[in-house]
Amino acid sequence: MKSPKQVVPVRLTIEQRKRIKAIVDRSNLLDESKFIRLAVDFLLQHDVGEVMAAMMNDRIETALSRLTYAINNPR
Repeated sequence: MKSPKQVVPVRLTIEQRKRIKAIVDRSNLLDESKFIRLAVDFLLQHDVGEVMAAMMNDRIETALSRLTYAINNPR
């Protein structure tokens, strides 16, 4: 017997919504709801600390690459 589904509000940044929309638009299989459920399942299967560390590393790398670009390409 399946457990009843529950709607849970999720707060996303504008950038997150744009990225999700871009992925969903390219997919024949996903809609936003399925994408969010897959993301949640992925997080539940992994150590949240490791996932957060990877996210922070990505943000740091992005910030450093933007800074490097700005230094090398002054206005």
